[in-house]
Amino acid sequence: MIMDNSMEQFVVLLSTAIRGQRLETYCYTDNIDYSKIFRFAAYHKVDSLIYSILKTNDILDNELLSAWKRNAIVSNLYQKRGAERCREILIKFNENGIPTILLKGAVLRNLYPQPELRWMSDIDILVNKENISKARRILEDMGYFCKDDHDPKEIHYYHKNEISVELHWRVTVPGYIENDDLFEDSVWNNAVPISFQGVPALSLSTDDILLHMCIHMAFHIRNGGFGLRMLCDLVLFIEKVGQYVNWSVFKERIKLYNIEKFTYAVLTICSKLFGLRIPELLVVNIDENDIYIDDLIDDIIETGHFANKSPERKNIRMLARISRDEDIYITNKFRLFIRIAFPSRNGLAKNYPYLHDYPLLYPVAWIQRFYKNVIRKLDLQRIFMRFKFSKDTFNKYKKRVNLLKWLGFRH
Repeated sequence: MIMDNSMEQFVVLLSTAIRGQRLETYCYTDNIDYSKIFRFAAYHKVDSLIYSILKTNDILDNELLSAWKRNAIVSNLYQKRGAERCREILIKFNENGIPTILLKGAVLRNLYPQPELRWMSDIDILVNKENISKARRILEDMGYFCKDDHDPKEIHYYHKNEISVELHWRVTVPGYIENDDLFEDSVWNNAVPISFQGVPALSLSTDDILLHMCIHMAFHIRNGGFGLRMLCDLVLFIEKVGQYVNWSVFKERIKLYNIEKFTYAVLTICSKLFGLRIPELLVVNIDENDIYIDDLIDDIIETGHFANKSPERKNIRMLARISRDEDIYITNKFRLFIRIAFPSRNGLAKNYPYLHDYPLLYPVAWIQRFYKNVIRKLDLQRIFMRFKFSKDTFNKYKKRVNLLKWLGFRH
């Protein structure tokens, strides 16, 4: 991992901001590109956080300060409205007798110096499966709509003017962690009452929130990656709530769910980047300078908040999912090209949901996709980049596969 002065400064700023501390010293005084820090902060959706400590320091030029301020104002207003919308949904669910567990951002935002500084791109709520139909009707009456309802654990709801909603009946994807049903049972058995802006709701227990964060990151690293904001959540949670975690039980459970190596690696990174003091029971012999720790840091930094969707990154992720012959370049190149040209039915069904009910219409969906992405757009450069698979990209693919093996997610 190679970090220049600007990146080192970015980590210092982020570490200071999440703790609500005052910025008094800088890791470097020269050769810091604050425009680069601004772009990178926005890429990871932590720009409002960093602005909160830079706005009173005479560091930024007026043009950059104004741009950063605009972003922060828009972000904070969006977060405040998102919280209001969450409250409105909870009221509707309570009126209709639907017990609701708030997940992820709606709970974790309270760990931050100001809740709206923690970016929440959607509202994650969990209800019992028997209440899904009722919950769907309420959301649709509120103007929400879904594009596809075939996800194995949640339905993504969108709104023309409001924050989107992920309506869960599970918190894990079936089969992605070992003994996942044990965790699903514990979620409701251990849920605790909370108040969200004066409205009664439920939350995961302290131990289950921490486990869910680790499971959620493990899912994302296998499927595309996650950004620095998830590490910020983990650091703040352990520092502020860690005293209430049963660490011996937590240690047994991460082993039960086969995320033990991954969890230790993430904690090591949090210690290396943010100075987190790892609980004694979880201190293991992982060198923070281990090549795989650096590879995981690079992956997190490159991914960002919305996941790096460059053609190269897409190809690496796709090949990591479909291939087991990691050392044969030409075979993997051919396999990748076939999968790009002819996606799996489930993959194609993400954009053409009718395939779930009518799989024999695959040729029709394929023609629609070809027309939309090739004939109508006619972006030859984009098509060329999508099918480009150089030896350098292949080496990056092998590097990612080796990382997943080291983490215990690939055999």
